[in-house]
Amino acid sequence: MKIFEYLKSNFVRGLCKGFLYYALGTILTWLAYIIVGWEYKHAPGLFHIVAFLFLLGGVIWALYYFVRFLAGNKSKIILGILTIHIIVILSFVISMYVGIKREYERTAEYNTNPENIFMEEISSKTKAVLLKADREAPLGWVYLTIYQESTFEFTLTGLRSGTVFDGKVEIRNDSLFFAYTDSIPKAGKTAVYNDKVVGYIDGEYPERLNISLTKLTNE
Repeated sequence: MKIFEYLKSNFVRGLCKGFLYYALGTILTWLAYIIVGWEYKHAPGLFHIVAFLFLLGGVIWALYYFVRFLAGNKSKIILGILTIHIIVILSFVISMYVGIKREYERTAEYNTNPENIFMEEISSKTKAVLLKADREAPLGWVYLTIYQESTFEFTLTGLRSGTVFDGKVEIRNDSLFFAYTDSIPKAGKTAVYNDKVVGYIDGEYPERLNISLTKLTNE
């Protein structure tokens, strides 16, 4: 039958070879997410790294076969492999473009929405800010805001969402002691500060934020 002859063709063998590579990458990425998770939302997780390595390997593999194809080796196996690589790489580029575009549009809509602007103005008038600090992260931003009534907000933003950790803060000399309302971020509960930076000292990683506004003194 023609269907079986087609399935045995070199082109389909090439398609299957490429498909199995990305299928393995998808499974390993899923296992990395299930086992390790993604708690630190504004930085890549292990599953991001696994997916990136497989995609990078796919790009290198595609370039290798593309060079062979240009050199005159136009076998159907190579055409099948190149077809899978092109489909996967283009799908990734398009999905990243759509995701970034949606996030940009969502942010622009939020920033130009009169209701949001009004609420932020009301909040800034009712809650005096003592300190603002931030830094850019690989997939978003990290923000820390401390208010006059000893409350704070530690915010992690990503491409599609943000997480806010709030609570009360005790300011003692050059140290900040955070008591979170709910969960505790990996940055930790204790930080030291000067007039330029806030540095967390008891977290799972050394978080360091640049101060953009401060009314605190560490004397």
